[in-house]
Amino acid sequence: GIDFFTNDEEKRFIEYARDYAYYEQFRLVLEMGMRTSELIGLEWKCVDLEKRELTIEKTLEYRYSTGKWEWGPPKTKQGFRTLKLTNTAYKILSQMFEERKVSSKTPDEFKDLVFLNRTGYPTKNSTYDAALVKRCEAAGVKKLSMHDLRHTMATRFCECSTDYKRLSKILGHSSIKITVDTYVHETEQTIEEATAKYSNYLDALFES
Repeated sequence: GIDFFTNDEEKRFIEYARDYAYYEQFRLVLEMGMRTSELIGLEWKCVDLEKRELTIEKTLEYRYSTGKWEWGPPKTKQGFRTLKLTNTAYKILSQMFEERKVSSKTPDEFKDLVFLNRTGYPTKNSTYDAALVKRCEAAGVKKLSMHDLRHTMATRFCECSTDYKRLSKILGHSSIKITVDTYVHETEQTIEEATAKYSNYLDALFES
């Protein structure tokens, strides 16, 4: 099943992950809700720091069956999308752009990738998942997968907004129904806030 960090767990995870490899990638998924293949395939030409946005138009995945990297389109037609960067996402990408170095070992097709590892190549999907589990263990929080980080982002969004249409666009879902059925679940926080809001509304109406 799909899982997600609570607020406290996410705070703890971010603190611990900060000094380790792939922090920027994990954080970007927590901020922007991208799929792993979209993160891996993100190119600098799709990042507009001036407008503070990024565009998702490709995916990149390592196929173990063929031992090759494979470019593809996003998972759905709605997967092609332009997203406004959060403040943290903007900071991370700005800093990375300033420190950008391309290795001579990097093949031409990967030269524009935002995320390249020390060997000058993209990092495999499974490597991210394995590294994430290690970070979760070190932080003493539940072990999540990369997809669960996407789910965590959606959960945080729902705690501060009921604009599910917007969330559906951010996640690149083919329909809002998928977003609501999969990602919109009540947390203690959302239940309490919704009750308080409704209760205050009634009080204001009938106590005058």
